[in-house]
Amino acid sequence: HALATFTVTTINDVVNGGDGVTSLREAIIAANAAAGTDTINFSIGGGGVKTINLASALPTITGAVMIDGYTQAGSSVNTLSVGDNAVLTIELNGTGAGSANGLWLGAGSDGSTIRGLVINRFSLDGIQIDSTNNLIVGNWIGVDNTGTLDFGNGVDGITNSANNNTIGTSAVADRNVLSGNDDEGVDVDPGITGIVIQGNYIGTNAMGTAAVPNASLANPNSSGVLLGGDGTLFGGSLPGQGNLVSGNTIGGVHIDGSGNVVYGNLIGTNAAGTAGIANSGPGIFITGGNNNSIGGANAGQGNTIAFNTDDGIQIVATSTGNAILGNSIFANTGLGIDLNNDGVTANDGLDPDGGANNQQNFPVLTSATVISSTQVNIVGSLNSTANSQFRIEFFSNTAQDGTLHGEGQTYLGFVNVTTNGSGNVAFNTTLTATISGPSFVSATATKSNATFTTFT
Repeated sequence: HALATFTVTTINDVVNGGDGVTSLREAIIAANAAAGTDTINFSIGGGGVKTINLASALPTITGAVMIDGYTQAGSSVNTLSVGDNAVLTIELNGTGAGSANGLWLGAGSDGSTIRGLVINRFSLDGIQIDSTNNLIVGNWIGVDNTGTLDFGNGVDGITNSANNNTIGTSAVADRNVLSGNDDEGVDVDPGITGIVIQGNYIGTNAMGTAAVPNASLANPNSSGVLLGGDGTLFGGSLPGQGNLVSGNTIGGVHIDGSGNVVYGNLIGTNAAGTAGIANSGPGIFITGGNNNSIGGANAGQGNTIAFNTDDGIQIVATSTGNAILGNSIFANTGLGIDLNNDGVTANDGLDPDGGANNQQNFPVLTSATVISSTQVNIVGSLNSTANSQFRIEFFSNTAQDGTLHGEGQTYLGFVNVTTNGSGNVAFNTTLTATISGPSFVSATATKSNATFTTFT
């Protein structure tokens, strides 16, 4: 059959069949009644931003639909690689809607797309997702129509309560701004899998130059992002896939699930990565789950985690198997990586202890010597689990950490080692790397078959 298109022609929140105009409420009702994937466009007369002031919750969306705010005259998608110059002229205001989500993708709405909307001031979520294979792109959720003011929703910007949804992509036109919300900018619920979150600004204004915080001190479990499910891809190794997570209250990225992958993001910086917009807490904190990957061994996988007002990365409780590889971590108030949230964890013979990442021992460096403009020699040792393989990564930083267990701003390279029966291994490696000016070198140890890591 022919798929239906419904065009919204009024800002009035009414259901007056036969009056010659169509409200958003009427369009959703009609799309729910139609089979197939239908389209809701906008053609509201007059210039400027069209604010739809909802008088009650919109109907739950129960069929596949494309709701496209960019069809309204005067709208345009973002064209910037750094910043967001989109012009969004359809705004959903939930101030008068009572207990309501902005949009609710309910059962049966699988395969929907929401794009080009400003969604703010709802008492619950900007978008609640209870169906699969949906695409949420090019929206501003929790800010005003200029992308600068905090008009946050009362809970999350977006809540994922179903599998296999995509929030943003590497395309600049698909960037969402998810800021100002009272809980998370984006939340993945426990048990949810297959979520992809890429290219978004979370906790800043649309240009990525100032904080518009998600989270609230009244809710100590809130943060910029919550990855409570398993196997979420947050960011990516290719250009444009990384998210900006900065300016949030309590912390940046909160991980409480397993197997999540965090690649290529800026956490605590501005959109250009040149200055700080601190998260008020750790950049990344892992409170549950296991085997998460923060950065990786391949190009583009490392995150920049800087300027946060607590640790760069903090792992607590009994979370283990978390790989922390190839990141640029610097200028955080606390440690670069803190296991158990208790400051520097001392080494112990044969590394028998448990806790966060099993409190992996760190390498001890003896010397770091510049051999030439492109080579540096590093000598040191590691004592840890006997007869085990480790990846030792090396970093430089122009500033020395006050704990003498420094952060690592610039990745230099790695060496693979194997401990002997006494848990010891020495290394003397020359890396192809450039160190300009006085620098401090640090190292991490990652158990190759269990991916435990920590900073020296």
